[in-house]
Amino acid sequence: MKRIQHLEKLDSPPRPHQYFDLIAGTGTGAIQACMLGRLRMSVDAAIESYANLAKEVFSERKWIGKGAFRTTKLKDAIRNTIQTVTGNPDEPMMERNPTTPLVFAMSRHNMRAGIPTAFRSYPATANEGPRCTVWETVCATMAHPELFKSFDIGSPPLNQSFIDAGLGCSNPLAHVLTEVKRLHPGRHVSTVLSIGTGHTSTIQIPDGPVLRQFLPTAAIGAMKGIAEDAERVAEEIARRFSSVDGVYFRLNVDQGLQSAEVSKWDQRGEVAEHTRAYMRTFEVIQTIDKAAQAIRVRNPTISTEQMDGEIQLGVSYVRDPNVVSVAQYCPSPSSIFTGCRLKLHRMESCIVGSDVERKVCVVYGLGGAGKTQIVLKVIETTRHKWKEIIYIDASTRQSIEAGLQEVAMAKKIGDTHRSTVQWLESYREPWLLVLDSADDPSVSIRDYIPRGNHGSVIITTRLSGMTTLARGQNSECNISSMDPDDAMSLLLKCARLHDRKLSLEETESAEFLLGELGYFALGIVHAGSLIGNSPHMSLTDYRALFMREQRRALEAYSNLPAAIKADDYRHTVYTAWVICYDGLSSRAQELLWLIGYLHYTGITVDMFRRAAVAIASYKTEYPMTQLEDLAQQKLKVALCAFMSSSGGWDGLLFTQVIDELASRSLLEYDRMNQAYRIHLLVQDWARTVIPYESDLAAKCAEMLVSISVSGCMDNSVESVMYWDRPSAELLRDIYESWAVGQGGAIAGTHRKKAETNAR
Repeated sequence: MKRIQHLEKLDSPPRPHQYFDLIAGTGTGAIQACMLGRLRMSVDAAIESYANLAKEVFSERKWIGKGAFRTTKLKDAIRNTIQTVTGNPDEPMMERNPTTPLVFAMSRHNMRAGIPTAFRSYPATANEGPRCTVWETVCATMAHPELFKSFDIGSPPLNQSFIDAGLGCSNPLAHVLTEVKRLHPGRHVSTVLSIGTGHTSTIQIPDGPVLRQFLPTAAIGAMKGIAEDAERVAEEIARRFSSVDGVYFRLNVDQGLQSAEVSKWDQRGEVAEHTRAYMRTFEVIQTIDKAAQAIRVRNPTISTEQMDGEIQLGVSYVRDPNVVSVAQYCPSPSSIFTGCRLKLHRMESCIVGSDVERKVCVVYGLGGAGKTQIVLKVIETTRHKWKEIIYIDASTRQSIEAGLQEVAMAKKIGDTHRSTVQWLESYREPWLLVLDSADDPSVSIRDYIPRGNHGSVIITTRLSGMTTLARGQNSECNISSMDPDDAMSLLLKCARLHDRKLSLEETESAEFLLGELGYFALGIVHAGSLIGNSPHMSLTDYRALFMREQRRALEAYSNLPAAIKADDYRHTVYTAWVICYDGLSSRAQELLWLIGYLHYTGITVDMFRRAAVAIASYKTEYPMTQLEDLAQQKLKVALCAFMSSSGGWDGLLFTQVIDELASRSLLEYDRMNQAYRIHLLVQDWARTVIPYESDLAAKCAEMLVSISVSGCMDNSVESVMYWDRPSAELLRDIYESWAVGQGGAIAGTHRKKAETNAR
């Protein structure tokens, strides 16, 4: 990663999950896969955490029972690491995000053919494997009989017992390549990097009975067996890739660790020095340099269809130079696409306008709002107007450059991404470049837009600030909620009710659902699809389910078989915004937590300013409950972050923080009412990421509003105007829906004061 830092001219080494599409392992390799992939740790942090974990787990052997070491120590150590990184020691293994860790373990009762069980952090259509926590995954894959006892997952009688996959699959790379073929059909692989745990010559049985007490001979022998099996697989994979240069790389320390004793953890520095010595050898330096370059460039070299078989150099992907490559060919819109006529017309008028100016249409809005589908529909209706259509996955810098490079190589115009950009700059026929999902604020999309005054570009993004790139008439298109009539048509189409006349009750249920979903496209598709694929479920039945368990009702869509889903969008309503959230600063996350329990409209900067200024001296007439006291302390910490060193309100800092939320489309600004608003579903999702109890979070929001109006006790024009703003309605809604104590008394006092002023 340091090589890539140098090549990319980055300030610090990047994290592996930013460059690898699949990170897999078994045994100790699984710990690293979870740390680097699922927990998204840096390499340095993973090394330190692993060293601490190993010291805690392996420094004391067990004298009675199966296995040389205690599973409880392993469990506690890995849970402590997870707690430090995520705040939740029971973090689930399953997670939908671009990084896809994969861990293997072996069923204790079925070791046939050495086929391991896969623990995935992403959904699978077949053989999904157990859904469990990260620490359970690690304990299962570390359960080698000579080291730890077998590990059970689940409750009797349906529990499954697992042991280390190293017993039959110590190097899972062959299974990983099969997974790549299944997971990414029709794609190409640029790099396969395999890191071993040491050649068999580095594992020695220690001399003397004392050392054998710390690590039994049987355990040492088990380690040697694992290493031998791993090297056998490595040799097989090397032969598979032997005719293709620069794709498969294998790193494995071969000498220098024999004298390191497992029981002496102060020798970690010696182990590290031997590893560094291995990495300083000329051959290894060359291998690492080539691997770093391959990972950075991401040349689409080998089709995933060839991953689980012998790869021949003669099999290439050279295509007709007059046809854009399949990977960059624009897909069709979903068969359930509905309505949006006005937006379609505006976008079309932008991209097919004047021939003497560059047109750049920026389509922005929440993830799941339907941006990509609307763009695909526009392309479908204007396809006859273009000589070239190039469709690029713009989610990362690497995917953009790999996509553009593949176009260049397919058309034989060069071998870098710049070749395609330069070709478009000089190509005078009508062309359309689509940069889809440009959601990473660290990627300068401007660098990939060809210069000149011809051609058209469409950018889809969650970042509202991307509109600075827009050029031409109607070039900014905000996609948020659907038109009510279009939303109803989409719901009925997904529910397979579009050809039926609904009863009054069903119509009312449909209208209620659409209102609760905020006319949000992704929520409508998922709700309707579940109804359509459940013959016994009516709109009224789903409404009742939605009222009881909103999140479960929407997440149920993810359990439908892939073959019958309405689209291939990988997120559900509650995971569509996780990437945006992960990219927020801690202050922006805390601000989102507060907004999660406010009214979804009328969110003003003034509300936070007043509360921040008043909270230091805020006192109540009545004793506060323990919950209120804790909420006030939390709120004070959050708001004081926006006070300057002189004790005044830091408006610039607050603007920067709330802009983080707005720039990712998590908030929208209502210029008419001079206030922010949050989509109902985004707000409901925001409540799920708050790291403390919901009653405490709600009380924090309640006190925020109460304290913000605590200064409105006079007859000043400012106080009256503040009370008359949308925040007053916000306050009423909060207190009408909550059973409040002290806060309610304060609100009542302020309401009477406002009514007196109004008279």
